[in-house]
Amino acid sequence: MPSPSDEPSHPRPEEGEQSTAYSRAKSKHKTDETETTQYAVRESIPEPVLSVEHQKTVISKQPTNIQQASATTDQLVGERLVGTQLEHFLLEEFVGKGGMGAVFRATDNKLGRTVAVKVLAQNRTDADSLRRFTKEAQSAARLDHPNIARVYYVGEDRGWHFIVFEYINGVNIRDLVEHKGPLPLDESWSYVLQITDALVHASKRDVVHRDIKPSNILVTSEGTAKLVDMGLARLHQVENDDSDVTASGVTLGTFDYISPEQARDPRTTDVRSDIYSLGCTLYYMLTGLAPYPTGTVLQKLLSHSSDPPPNPQLYRNDLDDGSVSILHKMLSKRPQDRYQEPRDIIVDVLYLAEQLGLNIKGDGREWESPLPPARFNWLKQLSLALPVACLLMFSFGLDILSPKNTEVVMALPTFRTSPYVTPAAVPNSDTANQNPGEQAVEGPMTPSLASPDRDANALKPAELQTVVVGKPMTTLPDGFVAVASLSRALSLLEQDSQIGVIEIWDDAFIAFDNLQLDLDNWLDHPLTIQGGNNSRPVITVELTESALQTIDPVFITVTGGRLLFDRLDLRFQMPEEFRQSWRLFAIDRATEISFSNCSLTVLPSTPNFSSPIGPISIFNFMDLYINEGATNAEPLSTPQISSLEINNSLVRGSATLISSSGTTPVNLNVRNSLLISSGRMLDHKIPTNKAFETRLELTNVTAYCGAGAIGIKNLDDTGQTPLSLSFQASVLVTDLGKPLIELEQSQLDALVPFLLVANNSAIDKAAVVLERRDQLELDLSKQETFVDLYNSRENGDAPVWFHMNNSINRVNWSNSQVPSTDLLLYQHGITEFMIEDFDDNARGFTPLLGELLGEVK
Repeated sequence: MPSPSDEPSHPRPEEGEQSTAYSRAKSKHKTDETETTQYAVRESIPEPVLSVEHQKTVISKQPTNIQQASATTDQLVGERLVGTQLEHFLLEEFVGKGGMGAVFRATDNKLGRTVAVKVLAQNRTDADSLRRFTKEAQSAARLDHPNIARVYYVGEDRGWHFIVFEYINGVNIRDLVEHKGPLPLDESWSYVLQITDALVHASKRDVVHRDIKPSNILVTSEGTAKLVDMGLARLHQVENDDSDVTASGVTLGTFDYISPEQARDPRTTDVRSDIYSLGCTLYYMLTGLAPYPTGTVLQKLLSHSSDPPPNPQLYRNDLDDGSVSILHKMLSKRPQDRYQEPRDIIVDVLYLAEQLGLNIKGDGREWESPLPPARFNWLKQLSLALPVACLLMFSFGLDILSPKNTEVVMALPTFRTSPYVTPAAVPNSDTANQNPGEQAVEGPMTPSLASPDRDANALKPAELQTVVVGKPMTTLPDGFVAVASLSRALSLLEQDSQIGVIEIWDDAFIAFDNLQLDLDNWLDHPLTIQGGNNSRPVITVELTESALQTIDPVFITVTGGRLLFDRLDLRFQMPEEFRQSWRLFAIDRATEISFSNCSLTVLPSTPNFSSPIGPISIFNFMDLYINEGATNAEPLSTPQISSLEINNSLVRGSATLISSSGTTPVNLNVRNSLLISSGRMLDHKIPTNKAFETRLELTNVTAYCGAGAIGIKNLDDTGQTPLSLSFQASVLVTDLGKPLIELEQSQLDALVPFLLVANNSAIDKAAVVLERRDQLELDLSKQETFVDLYNSRENGDAPVWFHMNNSINRVNWSNSQVPSTDLLLYQHGITEFMIEDFDDNARGFTPLLGELLGEVK
């Protein structure tokens, strides 16, 4: 039987067996297990950081000399007593260590049943230890509940003091989470409900456990959770000062799960302290970590007392806000801010389970609210109803007599003849980009699936509404409403499915908490967000503090639908904090997103990102797996195409422009634009299971990609070619020594998984077109240069993936240094990337781009 705090007898699972976020965080805290019997908090003696779930109950007394008990005492007791008999109990197997002694599986020879026997070590027979040991038996004997381990007997034989408990054939939650990883939500709540029900029973009998932690909760194969180890339990109604084993100045408990008030004075604790410890245990079940897993003992105790409750959504994104709200209430610092009774938790959890459809029946019981229904009393109801009725009549009278005042949405008087001037249509970029007399050389690519340019106004039916952000100076026409802020306009989308356009008249600042644009469910038509009155307002976007409580913050998530940005200067202000990754746009589920006549700038938190904050992806196409997170996940069988179009625009900053996982078909189409990035233009992964085609088409594009234009990680070895690259009349620049395309795959000579078609294009500073790297030995590489590939094409033996015509590997820039060393990357604009002989070859962005954007600051 696994004891309340026993060590696993099997090796720990490898980190690779756990979920990514769980194993990454868990590996930071993996150290040896230590048990402390007395500990004085002194800054001069730092406490080692212990494993999250392997810290034993701490008994600290101040002041005192530090005494370290032998870590092998209980093990020696176990070795000595196996096979011996204490009274009528035969000790058959040593199964682990409890809070104060060794635990054995034993047979009760009188009743013929299997039991658990906890034996107190003989070197712990001082008065305090015997008192604690006796109180554990007394506390457990007062309780009779299916979720609490029952005590059968207390005895002493030949100087060995022992307690006999029911034998529980199960695993403790600490080991369960270590081997299984963070638990599903319904399983976690099931265990919490059962232990909470046990606390209801214990609190009615004035018993406070004071040491609730994952290793003190055993789970049977039937799903029953049992609370064990009452070694610190307190009968607070019957104890007096001279019998209290927790004398003033002594702290009892496990410091990863201890409540703030128990750390200060255990004698003042009540059931609310157990609620806090159960909340810490719930956090562990959901994340695999204690709430404050790092630091010394003193730092952890201070964190429990002063730090805000951590957000488990930092480690898993499938948790709902309702679960987090209940958890945080359990973890409130002040007892009066927590649940006051365990039954209150049951009520909230049952309501949450009903809302989420969770199956939390637990050990075969149907959970019901413990609150008894109140009897209906006419006199009581009438006494309550009369004041309410009077108040309603008074309010109704005021409403009739008072003038109306509409505050947020302002629909001004409208007239059939409107003085409002509709913005002029933007010239079609296809016409502007066309180079008369030039015939594109046909390559082996199939026709593009990307949608052609469409005028946003032509897609807007007459009945759709336009929301204007700003104060209108004239009367708005029918179908227009005005709001004061962009955040207000965006909040209306979920409420009003008839909104087709959001028009911004002035510069704006907005802070997002991962803005969710669920266009697939909100709208059945495209949404256009555009600058008004032919202006291009500056929109500065930041993240809120709550948005930073995750390892991979996202500014905007777009799910489905079609979203068009037009005539906007978007600036994303990056925070100073370091994170695993950052995404400006997370694109999910068959989304079409388009930028026309826009500039998009990534602003650093410090000049030139001197303080690293983690990799940034401007556009990220999210994984589309049926069973996300599973090792055998399969991509959706027939996902629809997602697309990104950038027309007549400027994108700049220290970031990767586009990242894609290959689990959904994607069309990327960039026309007459300038892309400036210290990273790559495209980071692409080809998965081992079915990969869908990704197409990247550049037409009249100038792109500076410091790290190289394309990075490909090929995990597939079937020889498929799911990536198509087309460069038409475009210019690509890298840093010196960087290849245009870097391919990482299982073997250097494996088939190239892409097709490259280039016509009338130029490559500058990148002498190497393709560099292959071995996934297992990254030092092994193979390079194919521009000159070698062009020569092989002239000789008729070019590789099947290479189709480049009328292209060169040099550019005559108007400026002597590209990019300029006098400017930070996000400060570059059209002037810094002008080409001297554009009129001769029409490569790169056209003069129309400067006319549309002007001089972007």
